Amino acid sequence: MWQLLCLAVPAGALTLALANTAPKRTALQAKAAARFRGKKVWVTGASSGVGEAVALELAKCGAGLVLTARREGALRDLEKRCLAAGAASAEVAPLDLGGGGYGPAVAAVCASAKPDVLVHCAGVSTRAAALESTDATDRAVFEVNFFAAAALAKAVAGGLTARGARGDVCVVSSVQGLVGLPFRASYSASKFALHGYFDALRAELAASDIGVTLVCPGYVNTNLSKAALTADGTAHAQVDAKTAAGMPAQACAVATLEAIADRKGEVVLAKTDARAAILLRWLAPGVLRWYMAKRAGKQAA
Repeated sequence: MWQLLCLAVPAGALTLALANTAPKRTALQAKAAARFRGKKVWVTGASSGVGEAVALELAKCGAGLVLTARREGALRDLEKRCLAAGAASAEVAPLDLGGGGYGPAVAAVCASAKPDVLVHCAGVSTRAAALESTDATDRAVFEVNFFAAAALAKAVAGGLTARGARGDVCVVSSVQGLVGLPFRASYSASKFALHGYFDALRAELAASDIGVTLVCPGYVNTNLSKAALTADGTAHAQVDAKTAAGMPAQACAVATLEAIADRKGEVVLAKTDARAAILLRWLAPGVLRWYMAKRAGKQAA
């Protein structure tokens, strides 16, 4: 991929696009940490991976936390760890964002907790050929990755608007929301949808003091691939090699919180090859299509 980009893109554009590679941060900058101190932050997908790491980093800042995921036991354990790490408060709100009936529960959390910030980390990936994926699998991916994100954002931003309060909405997207990968069709599509929706929402909230941030990580060392859905909706049940070699969840969490604090509209947290693919999509789409077709052939084989 790197060699292809060097041939297709002028050197100046390449330098600008690839100057900011994946951050290797281990602690929040003081300015960013101060942004969350005493604020109520709602973190979804908090039982593991990036969501868990985000919650622990926020706890160190002295934020008050609302922790959401399906697994209540894991949330209870995280609640204790967050309080021990310095969280101003922590409460558990178990919620299945894949069922579609979460509206009343979301409204109840917003009414009681009045969150200042939403960090939506919950998500589900896929490992399936598009033609083999069932409609139910496609819809399950969109329910968590897109519809739940939209519902949560509307609830939190609506509450902030009603109170006339400053706040932020952050959704963890993916590099695959900018570049579609073979055998990730439903996942990529759900992440692409996030960008259209939240770009529009950001514009609509521009007159309010509410930030909207999309974070696009590349591979992160979490269980995302293990829990990914295959064509019939069963779990992939293994951690891919690229996922295992991905950036640490804590580094992703720190960069995410700094992006929120800096009111960045969109940030890419990925290595050079992923950034090259993003640039190719705009400047040399034919080259990217050729490369992806070649990659799909290898994966199919």
